[in-house]
Amino acid sequence: MTQDRFPAALRILQWALGLVILEESLRFAFSPGAAQAFAKTGMPNFIHLALAWAEIAAAILFLVPRATVVGARFLRRRRGQSSQRSPRPRNNEHDRRSRSDNSRTARPS
Repeated sequence: MTQDRFPAALRILQWALGLVILEESLRFAFSPGAAQAFAKTGMPNFIHLALAWAEIAAAILFLVPRATVVGARFLRRRRGQSSQRSPRPRNNEHDRRSRSDNSRTARPS
């Protein structure tokens, strides 16, 4: 009985995850707020749309039983690119100050 529930639970989890990713991808593609936030990165708008549509396609592939593995790999690669999309700006003065503070507090052994 427990063995029968396990594949069904995995299928429900897969669909829940796939639908959430699909919803967020659609918001990223069609939300004016997302477009404005992406514009702050300095990249052209066509990159925003290409990333959004690639994620939508990957989410749909993830929901198709025969293409689940392909969709999961595509989503994993796509999500890795999104973290590289907008690097954190560096504040050089803050970095210099924190380095000098660390040198003052360092104790000799």
